[in-house]
Amino acid sequence: MVDNFITFCLIDVALRIVKDMNQNIMIDGFPRLEEQANYFMKRMQEMDRDYVVIQYVLSKDKALERMISRAQKEARKDDNAEAMNKRIEIFQNETMPILENFKKL
Repeated sequence: MVDNFITFCLIDVALRIVKDMNQNIMIDGFPRLEEQANYFMKRMQEMDRDYVVIQYVLSKDKALERMISRAQKEARKDDNAEAMNKRIEIFQNETMPILENFKKL
């Protein structure tokens, strides 16, 4: 994953742009980690912005199928069975609790 410092900078720039334009934004795949979720909620509060979290649910088998298809189309060397299973494990252990916290809000 991209370092949080870089991700936070990109998020900040995007949020400032849409705020100046009085527009909305859709951010895909963020936040994934607790530190990112805390940062995101703090920035939304500071900017007095509302947000909605959308979660698409699919099975582990379907996720693996999509990753394999992407790996074949893009010839990505980092997309192998071990890496794919690790990504799913990280999602289950780190991202799912964040999604559960957002549900409670």
